Amino acid sequence: MNPYFSIITPVYNQRTLLTPCMESLLRQTFEDFEVLIVDDGSTDGSVDLIRSLVREDPRFRILRHACNRSVLEARITGLSAAGGRYVCSVDIDDYIDDDMLELLHDRLESEPLDLLTIQIKADGKGLICDPPHADDYLSALLEGKTRASMIQYVFSSESVKKALPFIRHGYCNLGEDLYLSSLLMFFSTSFGNLKCAPYHYTLGAGMSSSLASITFEKVRQQYEHLQLVFSCLQDFFAENGPDYLPLLQKARFDNLMSVAWKTVVLPWDELFDAALLFRDRDFDVFLHCCTDIIPARANHANEKKEGK
Repeated sequence: MNPYFSIITPVYNQRTLLTPCMESLLRQTFEDFEVLIVDDGSTDGSVDLIRSLVREDPRFRILRHACNRSVLEARITGLSAAGGRYVCSVDIDDYIDDDMLELLHDRLESEPLDLLTIQIKADGKGLICDPPHADDYLSALLEGKTRASMIQYVFSSESVKKALPFIRHGYCNLGEDLYLSSLLMFFSTSFGNLKCAPYHYTLGAGMSSSLASITFEKVRQQYEHLQLVFSCLQDFFAENGPDYLPLLQKARFDNLMSVAWKTVVLPWDELFDAALLFRDRDFDVFLHCCTDIIPARANHANEKKEGK
């Protein structure tokens, strides 16, 4: 029989971070689940450590990519292989409370839903994500009222099956959560919130990056990944949900601006090169670079020079 939950957990060279995640999954008080560990071409022994931790527990399945194909592709591989009644995500650098699946199960048994949201907290920082109740979660997502993160959503297998034929492939490590969440929400018709925070998010680990690590090349890659995401969503909504297109434009601007502001820490020559990335395809963002971001960089440089 298929499990009640399928948990998708991508991993790519995160050997030093994964033990708390695996141990929290092994401790779950509700046991009817499978964990789909998608190894995205790791070379650091991550998979060997996972095998030693789960000790041939048949609920843990390792799906391997021969080479690194990106977080988007890892999540697609997991979604395609999921056999559970409900599908959720636990990132390899995070961990969950021992009773998280039990809480989810009890709620979904009392009220079957296509989409159940959960709260997320960061250790030492408190609650960082409390999804609002909404009649249309997709609109809330595109308007920025809720975070674009697969780890805060539990989807029914029916929603996943309906969305999968529309998901396009590509190398993408930024915006993939927005892309997949949008498609899955589009095919969800019943919604609910779990008002507790059983998910623990590890700040600054895994794919997270601080401003100190920003380079022009990283900005360029993030810009191109977002271009892929919004091109795919534009095509999908134009065909299937044109009413969402105005909200999609807002989401595009907001996400590109979040990348643009990262350029403020770059050296001057790289800052100008980064601003030019936006000129041809996203002129509104380019204007903000010229009127807000570059002056902010100059201000910061002057204050630093004056020792303020």
